[in-house]
Amino acid sequence: MTLNLRKPAAALTLCAILFAGWSVSGAGQSEDETAMLDKITEFTEAGPKGAQLRLADITDFEWDTVQGFPASTSLDVYKAMFGESYRLSDETTSQMTDDSVLLVFGYEGEVVEELVISPPVWVHGAKPDFLGPDATLTVISDDPGPYTALELSE
Repeated sequence: MTLNLRKPAAALTLCAILFAGWSVSGAGQSEDETAMLDKITEFTEAGPKGAQLRLADITDFEWDTVQGFPASTSLDVYKAMFGESYRLSDETTSQMTDDSVLLVFGYEGEVVEELVISPPVWVHGAKPDFLGPDATLTVISDDPGPYTALELSE
């Protein structure tokens, strides 16, 4: 099946439905993930090139670090960052495509939330550096267009 989605908001909503993380009551995603993806959708609809979205403004859970991991990140990198016992959940790995980015939020050294972001929203600059509460997603693509490119930075 081929999907031709022209609006980033509609496409991101579809990605949220298809690629959402933690399963809650069969809904396919946690309330935190739904809220974050909805806010990112609103931002990509309204944000011109250069617009910034502070991750602290769209999260309603405690966190002090966030890291972005490209889909190609090896399990060894995750283990080095989060300990030998860390495993990506089946739900998380099943959501990821070759172009996805996994945002991992931590609080006091423990993983508290994972969020998969997939095209038509691309996140550039994803690397396993610890970013703090001032981390932002910045629009780097020209608008309007069917895709949105964001950069993760602090």
